[in-house]
Amino acid sequence: MKIKFLMSIVLIGALFGLGQSEVLQGLRGDVPVDEENIEVEPYQMQEGITLYKNYRQQPPLIPHKIEKYQINLKANQCLRCHSWPYNSDFKTVAAPESHFIDAQSGTRTDHIAAGRWFCTQCHVPQSNAPELIDNTFSPSGQ
Repeated sequence: MKIKFLMSIVLIGALFGLGQSEVLQGLRGDVPVDEENIEVEPYQMQEGITLYKNYRQQPPLIPHKIEKYQINLKANQCLRCHSWPYNSDFKTVAAPESHFIDAQSGTRTDHIAAGRWFCTQCHVPQSNAPELIDNTFSPSGQ
């Protein structure tokens, strides 16, 4: 009895779906899943250009390439330039004080807190990539 009921629901849904004229388009376009898609040119970094934040607490975007940066449990190459006192030598923005506070205990430390170690969890390189889908987002304050 349950199977007949479920099949009738599926059939009714399929019949109602036939009348729709809008066709969904995937990111692959018309390329079938079992075929390779054309390799698209990657979008380039916009080095030297500062993009503005879209909301107040947005993590800053990374204004340089990071493809070969090593960030793992033992090493974090971001800190070579962005931790004190090296940020003065390289004239870079230092990691903020909030990155030196242990989230569990709330105490300040002399090193980057464990929860802030993997920079690319929050910070991403800026690029000139177009939106994949249209949206109506507008930055706060505008």
